[in-house]
Amino acid sequence: MRASVALLAVGLTAPLLSACNTYIETPPVALVEPAPHILLLSSGSGGTLASADRRRLEDFLYTASYGRLDAIHVHVVGINPRARYAVARSAIRMGVAPFKVKEINEPADERYRFTTRVVAVRYTAIPPGCPSLKITSSPNDNDFEPTLGCSNLANLATMVNDPKDLLVNSAVPPSDGERAAIPVARYRAFRSPTTTAPQTYGSGAAVPVIVPPLAPAAPAAAAGQ
Repeated sequence: MRASVALLAVGLTAPLLSACNTYIETPPVALVEPAPHILLLSSGSGGTLASADRRRLEDFLYTASYGRLDAIHVHVVGINPRARYAVARSAIRMGVAPFKVKEINEPADERYRFTTRVVAVRYTAIPPGCPSLKITSSPNDNDFEPTLGCSNLANLATMVNDPKDLLVNSAVPPSDGERAAIPVARYRAFRSPTTTAPQTYGSGAAVPVIVPPLAPAAPAAAAGQ
């Protein structure tokens, strides 16, 4: 009885073992995580922050951004527009990019004890673990492209200033594709700025004529020799 049970267990686990040995290749990814920090302020209703709250805000932003104020995102939450403006203006003066400062018209806390709640978010990127290059018997048969792509992604995640740009970049506005393609279309049509109007010959075909730049005149002494 025990032998039959053991054989049955082996028979059931054999398909599972074969399934576990199946290798499914997944593309490497860089993990981007936000790290929020919260500060509550009580001044700013008159449009300016008190000196104590201003110092607290400066220390808070420097600590939350690890000294990289250009890579931090600040949300100013409060129902008083003057208090929100005072905090946002102070953050921008410290060096935070204006497009990374957002005002939100909501209560700063549940009991209305504070005028504004400052949420500073610093994104971090965790690079993927790239496998080593697989060397085979033939030097031209190496598994190189997946490793190269993973290393490029790991370098990008390590060097990027603001890791949120890997998700969405709001600093660069969308470009006009038709306008960007004008130089390419002009090049393909041989319509460079130094090209004159096409001239028609006896065959009737239009041939563009390119005018070369004028060569500098030779000195008089050299011409006499």
